[in-house]
This record gives sequence, C-alpha cells and structure tokens, in this order.
Amino acid sequence: MVLCNSCVKDDGEALPTCDQACQDNLTSAGVIDLWGFLYNQNFAGQPVGAQNLEVDCALGGSVHITGSNGYDPTTEVVALNLSYDMASCAASDSTYNLTLDGVVSQSGTTEHQGQISIVYGSAAITFDGTVGDEPATEDNCSLALQEQRDSDNSNYRVSGTLCARPVSY
Repeated sequence: MVLCNSCVKDDGEALPTCDQACQDNLTSAGVIDLWGFLYNQNFAGQPVGAQNLEVDCALGGSVHITGSNGYDPTTEVVALNLSYDMASCAASDSTYNLTLDGVVSQSGTTEHQGQISIVYGSAAITFDGTVGDEPATEDNCSLALQEQRDSDNSNYRVSGTLCARPVSY
C-alpha cells in the first residue's frame, strides 16, 4: 500500500495538498496500524482466551484492552473479539501524528497465510494531531472500517466510514 501526501511530480512540481478524503484514508491507515501494533505487542505469542489488561501506548497515553482472542492450530486462524479503550494513546508514522481517545471494537480473523478479515467500530472516537501537513482533529467521531486481505497476501483493502465520510483504499 502506498499513500502519498506532500509528493513531488517527476518534473519537480509539488502535488496538491492532501484533501479530506486523503486525510481520512491516512488517518484510517494510522489507527489500523496502531491497533495492529497494540495487538502484536500484547498478544502475539501469549496465551489466548479472555483478555483484560491495561498497557501504556508506545508514544504516551494508555489503553485498556478487554475481550477475547483464540487460535485454531489446525487451520492457523486467529479469532479476535477485542475492545480498546484508549486514553490519550499516541501514535506516529511518516504520514500521521495522532493522539486517540475512545473505545474501539475489533472483531474478525487473521490466518497464518496472510488472510485478514477484521471489522473495527466506534460510536465516538476522538483524535487530535496531524495527517501529512494538515491538522486532524475530530471529537466524538463514528468509525466503521473493514480491513481485508486475500490468503495469498494480495488485494489488501480497507473500506468503511470515518466521521460519516467514506474511506476506501
């Protein structure tokens, strides 16, 4: 997946700034990356089952993670049904610098071969920071995203809504 903000054309001319749809796509990618990071840091290689833990976010803030996860060794499928209650949970990458508050649910499956089918939802998430060079601030924003990837690690896609605006990449 390649997302571009503040890019330059081959002739040296700057591309237009990231519009609202671009910002929403980058924000969605950022928050999905954060939840993937939190899962991998706290659950990968750990016992499955009921979960209830509070951890620090890597760049500040905290998150209370509850719910359950499971693993079927025959099919190598991981099942997720988790809730992330974030309190000033900071995340940053080359395209975003965000602080998140609110509860987000994560449910679905991943498998060893790379297939992903995960749904994320929130009735009211708040984020503040920047996406690209643009400020990104939303209070009590709804979120409904579906992350999918085929079993051969191809055809990665995310679709849904962020703050009632469509997201698709």
